[in-house]
Amino acid sequence: MQTNTNTIEDIYQEILDGKRNRFPPNTWKLDRNNQLARRVTKYLVTKILNWNEEELKQNWNNKLIAKYRLRGVLKHKYNNSPYAMINDLYPNQFKEWEFRMTPLNFWTKEKALQLLKWLIEEEEKLPPQKLLQIYGQKWLIEHRLSAPLRVIWNGSPYAMINDLYPNRFKEWEFNKAPNKFWTKEKTLQALKWTIEEKEKLNLDQLKNIYENKWLAQSGLRGACQLYWNDSPYAMINDLYPNQFKEWEFKMTPSGFWTREKALDALRWTIEEKEKLTDNQLLQRYTMQWLKSHRLWTPVVRYWNGSPYAMINDLYPNKYIKSSFRGYINKA
Repeated sequence: MQTNTNTIEDIYQEILDGKRNRFPPNTWKLDRNNQLARRVTKYLVTKILNWNEEELKQNWNNKLIAKYRLRGVLKHKYNNSPYAMINDLYPNQFKEWEFRMTPLNFWTKEKALQLLKWLIEEEEKLPPQKLLQIYGQKWLIEHRLSAPLRVIWNGSPYAMINDLYPNRFKEWEFNKAPNKFWTKEKTLQALKWTIEEKEKLNLDQLKNIYENKWLAQSGLRGACQLYWNDSPYAMINDLYPNQFKEWEFKMTPSGFWTREKALDALRWTIEEKEKLTDNQLLQRYTMQWLKSHRLWTPVVRYWNGSPYAMINDLYPNKYIKSSFRGYINKA
């Protein structure tokens, strides 16, 4: 629509300058295909505001549109929907949820899950491991999902993603688990699940990898510090009482070994774990055997690397040095 030689843009600028109070009567009623509405919207965005996409997402709302004298356009042409107005100018360039101010009644459970799925699988293309690292309340707030998170899922990021991917993840797998999430019982449940279901570790595998580093990688180090004074052994002993000795694990704590503990471990290994007869002991007891039973460190530290000196301390004068297979050829 034009009045004499004035374009709709000229008229709009005069309104902004205070030279006019309003657009001519029936301007929007006669604008059948929204051509004029799109032109004034474009003029506002590109000439007056000169905003980029991110600025639009942050600031485009009813209040701004009214401030720049386009309330009538918004009401008559777009049913008071700022998104419909900008989408008419830039079709399908923006998702409604990308705007900071979405209508109060916009969010439904289905819309929120649709957005979450789109963000994870299309926008950011997050593999499961990356998702577990970054997904949490802060990430949801940054992606405009704080409102549905609060209203529909009572502020629980896990409840939300579990609705999207039922039973695919355990709550403790996420690095951003809530501060008050962990209890002793939940921690032991998570440890059991990680060992038996997720990684399916047999006893030897568990003994080889179970330590603080593994707990950290599994998201359980903080809970270990909180409830077991940062002792991986105390933690696993609560899960499997008396099933393991502390020295059976590849990584024993710094300063763990004493002479007495080493002899106790050697006695237990011979008499209780392997139940060796004298003949079997003479055939098997070597430095390699000590290494395989995690006793290499104490034999070097306290017995100068001599397997015989160690076993002679445990069973004084019971065996002759040359009787052991490891010493026969050296006799």
